[in-house]
Amino acid sequence: MNDEKPKRPVVDFDKIAKNKVQALLCELEGLIDSWTTNTATKIRKIDLSSTLDDLKTEKRYHEPILKWIKRCHDEYWEAFSGEDDQLVEGFAYLNKPALKSRIKALQEMFKAVQSWEKPKVARKPRQKRVQSADRQIKTLKYAANSKEYGLESVNPITIPGSQHLYIFNTKYKKLMVYHSAGVDGFSIKGCSLKGFDENSSYEITLRKPNDVLPVINARTAKQIEKMVDKLTTKKKKANGRINENCIIQRVITNRGL
Repeated sequence: MNDEKPKRPVVDFDKIAKNKVQALLCELEGLIDSWTTNTATKIRKIDLSSTLDDLKTEKRYHEPILKWIKRCHDEYWEAFSGEDDQLVEGFAYLNKPALKSRIKALQEMFKAVQSWEKPKVARKPRQKRVQSADRQIKTLKYAANSKEYGLESVNPITIPGSQHLYIFNTKYKKLMVYHSAGVDGFSIKGCSLKGFDENSSYEITLRKPNDVLPVINARTAKQIEKMVDKLTTKKKKANGRINENCIIQRVITNRGL
């Protein structure tokens, strides 16, 4: 039994590129034929820059195209300038403006090929790897409970991906309210909350925590906002820090306020 794996066919990229160029030259010959049957000044043109973009061949293969364009250009030019009697006679069916338009078109084509550069393929941005929730909260410090206020923290594993978060700092009697900046919700890095909206998130000192905290667990995010707005203490900018004095009181995963 022959256990040898079949060899992959060798791809001749050089031959493929030359064949592509040859096919383009045939297309250009057809362009010249259309000029021959048309005596008008307005002629059909080919956008060689775009054509070469689609061709996807290296610039070194374009020499035959440049030579072909130059040869055609020189023939029209010699007929236009009267330098070659045979060409003058051969192109006698075209008037000066018609000859001039063809010369100009070939000059533009030559310039397009000569200045063409292979388009650079844009690299796709590397997607940031999202850590699992348990890895995100691995080093997070928070208070498990508070006997003084009769509170217990919810499992912080529910924070990543949620949209609303309510934290109470027992040391400074501050309620910290966070709303996510986008549909992906929050994430945690070390002891900091990430992905919160800095404009709508805030912290506020509670003068009577026992009157406010029980409401946090019983109402919707909208209702909580209305209740906080009635408090006389001023809201301050939240910084996203969570420490051992913080009770994670409530996490809401629905996206609407």
